[in-house]
Amino acid sequence: GPLEPLAALQMFLAQRADARTEIPTRNGAPNLSLIAKLCGFSRDYFYKNPEAKELLDRHMESRTSGHQARALP
Repeated sequence: GPLEPLAALQMFLAQRADARTEIPTRNGAPNLSLIAKLCGFSRDYFYKNPEAKELLDRHMESRTSGHQARALP
């Protein structure tokens, strides 16, 4: 069956990181509508599930810090 939205998002972010591909943004912020569409869930998911938004924000921060170091838990 389809992936859980959070798992789909994690996979999407991991693939982008591996490919050194930027996350789609709009006005400097992550384009939630497009990301949700690419991951196969509704944009509302980000608002109802703060952990998904947090995951995305952490990913964006790690990208803009200019290095690919793995964050420690």
